[in-house]
Amino acid sequence: MELPEPAARDAADEPDDEDERAPRRDFSTRLSVILLVVAVLLAGGGLALWLRANAIDDRAGTNTALVDVSETVDLTGTVKDGLERIFSFNYQNTDATAQAAKEVLTGDAATQYDALIGQVREQAPAQQLVLTSKAVAAGVSVLEGDRATLLVFLNQTSTRAGGQPTYGGAQLTVTAQRVDGVWRIASLQPR
Repeated sequence: MELPEPAARDAADEPDDEDERAPRRDFSTRLSVILLVVAVLLAGGGLALWLRANAIDDRAGTNTALVDVSETVDLTGTVKDGLERIFSFNYQNTDATAQAAKEVLTGDAATQYDALIGQVREQAPAQQLVLTSKAVAAGVSVLEGDRATLLVFLNQTSTRAGGQPTYGGAQLTVTAQRVDGVWRIASLQPR
């Protein structure tokens, strides 16, 4: 039994192998290059994020304000309360303000405060001055060990004999120092 010969193909119907593979090869090369570029970009981005995270970890290691919420809240509350006490003044009871200053101030802040409040004490009885301060916002920028720096905003209301209340505000940079386990205000800088 004889097998039939395969039908002859027309040369025009037969694709040239080189021509057919060229577009596929170009596409494969382009795809490989694109995937390589994407991989390099992803690796570079990952490295940049990793380095940034390590830099934040290094700063957080010394700045407890970034990681210790409880200590930061305690510090902020103590400083706000202290500022309200020392910057609230009633001409009829100057001893309360003086006592508050002794309890919450230390170092340079005590000296700064004495110079500032000395003038107020002299004029307060004649003017019948009453000053009320409320710490409306405070933020800890640095908390390292027993030292901290805060930014505090105060709203203040003052009244004088026969006058209408006057409203104002103050912005202070406060340095706090832990003394015998208690936060005290060590420096006051108006901003």
